[in-house]
Amino acid sequence: MKTAIFDCEVEIVFDEAQKVLNDLGFKIKEADLHKKTFSASKSMSLWSFGEDISFRATGLNSYQTRVEVSSSSSMPLQLFDWGTNDENEDRLLTKMREKFTE
Repeated sequence: MKTAIFDCEVEIVFDEAQKVLNDLGFKIKEADLHKKTFSASKSMSLWSFGEDISFRATGLNSYQTRVEVSSSSSMPLQLFDWGTNDENEDRLLTKMREKFTE
């Protein structure tokens, strides 16, 4: 799991994260607007049997939001992820940082 803090309102961060994940090829499976959480998945690729991402945004105050993101393999029997899950977390947070520093 990785975390980051963004200087933006929680609602905006939550909405933007969903857009970024869609851009990265993930499909939102489940979202809770009240808790500001969602889960998303990506189908099989050459390196993976599929990946799942869970996301949580927590408003620290009216202008800062803490984000927690965790990626895991969709298949519990997959022993190695070849760095894919770490890369998924990094790509999401990097793209979000780019969006909020434009």
